[in-house]
Amino acid sequence: QVWTSDGTAFELNELEKGVRQQRGTSIKIFLDDSFWEFCNEKRIETILNQYSNFVGFPIYLMGKRLNSVDAIWTKDPKEVEE
Repeated sequence: QVWTSDGTAFELNELEKGVRQQRGTSIKIFLDDSFWEFCNEKRIETILNQYSNFVGFPIYLMGKRLNSVDAIWTKDPKEVEE
């Protein structure tokens, strides 16, 4: 996918297979044998849920949204209750 932002909002669009843009970021991760657990989708999902559940933008893993709790700092103060 292609992620673009104007600083106030972002947009995700599909990128045709085989197309590599000149801009953007490619990430390669090289893992020692003792860290292969981090290649497991369930393990990644657990970590993201544990540490990123309150991030103010959606996080997706394999098309599924993981962080479902709205970050309190993104709400209008009048909407927040104790």
